[in-house]
Amino acid sequence: MQQNPSPLYRRSMFYDMLVLLLLALVGGFFRQIPVTAVVYIIIGPTLLDMAEQLRTGTLTEEQYFGQLQTELLNAMQNEWVVIVSLLSSVLVVGVVLFWCRKIRKQPLSDIGLSTQKALPRTGLGCLLGIACALAAVGLPLLLKAATLSPSDAVSPVRTVLVALGLLLAGVEEEVLFRGYLFMEWRRTRPLWQAVVFSSLVFIILNATSGMNFLSYINMFLLGCVLALLCHLTGNIVCSMCLHGISNLLIGCVFGGTVSGTVFSSRLFAFAATEGRELTSGGAAGPESGLGMTLILVLLLFGLLWRMADKKEKANRA
Repeated sequence: MQQNPSPLYRRSMFYDMLVLLLLALVGGFFRQIPVTAVVYIIIGPTLLDMAEQLRTGTLTEEQYFGQLQTELLNAMQNEWVVIVSLLSSVLVVGVVLFWCRKIRKQPLSDIGLSTQKALPRTGLGCLLGIACALAAVGLPLLLKAATLSPSDAVSPVRTVLVALGLLLAGVEEEVLFRGYLFMEWRRTRPLWQAVVFSSLVFIILNATSGMNFLSYINMFLLGCVLALLCHLTGNIVCSMCLHGISNLLIGCVFGGTVSGTVFSSRLFAFAATEGRELTSGGAAGPESGLGMTLILVLLLFGLLWRMADKKEKANRA
């Protein structure tokens, strides 16, 4: 049930979005510390060699800075850097928890972190995540809009770390967008506003290059589904599991693009068929394809039906 807002919560949506952005920026700063360390471990010897060449005149300053930029860009695409960045999602979560517990003195239940019925909600979230991943990958394969082949570059250690990182990335986004933003707006505004506007913010802050039109539709639908799951369950456990498991299966098992990234350490390789981008998602990956759209629409209608059914039973009581 939606609570009446206290004076503490009577503030604009702009304020809440500003706080969200601040939390993301501070968390991103802490995340960049281990990422930067790994980058310089990778390119350190090259930088020393370049510095020596600059000192001896073999390289001009223009050549030096051009080569430096190239080395940094290449290093940022190194899979170990991506893995460390994903694992560092826990630092962003820590910043949000610190803000809520130490600054605002809120219980963690206010951002949807509760152990109430955690086990069944974890199970439900995992099942929904599996359904989303299978629909996103399965429909393109069924319609011959994509192919799936065994990966020839499987590193057990890196694959496990990628899987863990994708799970943590899902947890991070749920804590930020559903735990902080949606739960905050749900307490103070009509439910439809909390669902729609938190989903729009989710799109804005997660947009990446290479996304197609259906990418934005699917991201909005996903945001609505995850928000309604939080509303119906009262916490973000179910949405975290759906988000994390879906990412893990699409990116680490099936080898599709997740948030603009394709991982070399994967069990299979998902390849879109040229000219069938609408069904397969194309370069944006299966999460931007028609299969994901269909499963999200089904989930959305199911959740809306469940809400209407609960409301009808409450009116009868």
